[in-house]
Amino acid sequence: MRLLIMLFLCVCVLMLLEKPIKKHSGAFYFAAVVMALAQIKMQPGIVRTILTGYVSSGTLPAALFILVMSASSLPKDSRIFRCMMSLRGEMAILGSISSHPAHGAVLHGNRILLCKKLQKAA
Repeated sequence: MRLLIMLFLCVCVLMLLEKPIKKHSGAFYFAAVVMALAQIKMQPGIVRTILTGYVSSGTLPAALFILVMSASSLPKDSRIFRCMMSLRGEMAILGSISSHPAHGAVLHGNRILLCKKLQKAA
């Protein structure tokens, strides 16, 4: 269900922000890095719950990659086809940025904490 919600939200946001994403892609990449790294240091709350639920679980990157891969299968004369085809590169970059920093830091951070707990127990 999360994936369907994220697919719908991604399509809506991409359709609304097509021109700004094309024109200022660096700002969107920076925002993706900040969003991915922010979930590591954030205090518990609604924003962290949303970020953790949709970004670190891989739902947002998966939705972006699904849109990248399935963009060419849309009807050729539709507005959504033109939008998705023009943003394929940006979507792939945003998907990879949002998946790597947070996953690496969270997974390795949890592994380090687990090792420290095991060392204290021994």
